[in-house]
Order: sequence, then structure tokens, then C-alpha cells
Amino acid sequence: MPRNDVKKQAPVKQAPVKRFTVSLTDELVDAIREGAKAEGLSQSAFVTQAVANRVRGWRLRAAIGELEPFDADEAARLLAESFTPEFWSQMNGV
Repeated sequence: MPRNDVKKQAPVKQAPVKRFTVSLTDELVDAIREGAKAEGLSQSAFVTQAVANRVRGWRLRAAIGELEPFDADEAARLLAESFTPEFWSQMNGV
């Protein structure tokens, strides 16, 4: 008898992908296989996540590099304004 309380999940939509071939050392291939297995991912998903994290890091560094620099006095002032007693009292309740 089928269970009526089980909801069917909508199919997961995947982003379009392109096949991309790379050459890797045996040591790196073994590490990918081990990491993917440990995290319960396919090898493709494991490598995709690793590359995506690296690309996000590059983009973040580029964005930070575009910010206007400020001096140490200004940084200290901003920190002092940010971490007020009100801030710390709110953090104690977290």
C-alpha cells in the first residue's frame, strides 16, 4: 500500500555543463577519488566544487583590490565604531 504522507520532490534542474578534459598526476587523481568518496560526491562534483571555490577566491581578491585603501587610523576608527558595548551585549545573547 503506497504511503500518502510522502511528498514527491520536484526534479533537480542542473545548469548546462561542458565537458572539459585535463591531465593530472596519479597522486592528484588518487586525492580526488579519496576526497569525493569521503564527501559522498561524484569525482566530477568534487572537482567542480574545488575549482568553484578557487574562482570565488580570485574574484573576491579582485573585488577587494578595487576598494579604495584607507589608513590604519581610519581602520581603527571603523573597528571602534563597529564593536560598541551595544554590539557586545547583543553578542552575549547569541
